[in-house]
Amino acid sequence: MLYLLFVCIFALLAGPVAAQTPDVSTILQKTKSALEPSRSSTSKLAIHVKTSSGEVATWGADQARGTQGGENWILLVLVTPPDVKGLAMLAREKPGEDAVAWDYIPLIRRVRELSPGQTYEPFMGTEFTYADLTFYDIRGKYKVAGEEEHGGGKTYRIEGLPSNDYYDSKIVTWINTTTFLPVERDYYDKANRLWKVELFQNVKDVQGVPTVTQFMMEDKQANTSTSIDVSQVQYDTKLPSNLFEPEKLATVADNLLWMPENESQSVAGNR
Repeated sequence: MLYLLFVCIFALLAGPVAAQTPDVSTILQKTKSALEPSRSSTSKLAIHVKTSSGEVATWGADQARGTQGGENWILLVLVTPPDVKGLAMLAREKPGEDAVAWDYIPLIRRVRELSPGQTYEPFMGTEFTYADLTFYDIRGKYKVAGEEEHGGGKTYRIEGLPSNDYYDSKIVTWINTTTFLPVERDYYDKANRLWKVELFQNVKDVQGVPTVTQFMMEDKQANTSTSIDVSQVQYDTKLPSNLFEPEKLATVADNLLWMPENESQSVAGNR
């Protein structure tokens, strides 16, 4: 009895026990869930591409995310300006398998299935690859390198590489310990030099979901950058059953889903 009393007194004097750092797989799974909520969604994207000379080109895009047939899907289609309208990208993810991606280029009128290596190519000449714009790959060799203040909050520092990486020697990611959303991700080239820096900014609460509304990718070696502003995010959106079909990519830019409600009703009534 006296022993138990001493143990209790010691525990009170020692103060609260520090929370144990989760293992790396737990952190990465929570990050994937935070970036890719299971709820279907639509959003508007403004993609700003800055060249080394300082010129900026801006494209408007629509995006949809959803789950159909036990598979996760992401669709992105450019809608402005007119010379790029209709260019689309579709990606599918099955649990435990590599993501599969397709693109459609109006100029050649062909849907192309991308090889795993092609998903690491730049999307439309931006600093983002196809893989960057699809699913967060948590498979690979990672480790927790510590906890530190970064980007204005406490973060886990994660180092490693995804399972199929073609261009990097190391990726370092800082993940917020509260939201589990990434704050920054640094990519190092095969010579172990800092290559690209990705920032996840302007987190907003959208229908109860902490949502990143600005992504920035900077190429530190080429002095170029691409930023993506996300707006009009809607969760629990009812998506057409045939939206995520590669053979429909040629016409997806004109889907009624992207139109304002009054305009879509008018178009539907005239069909």
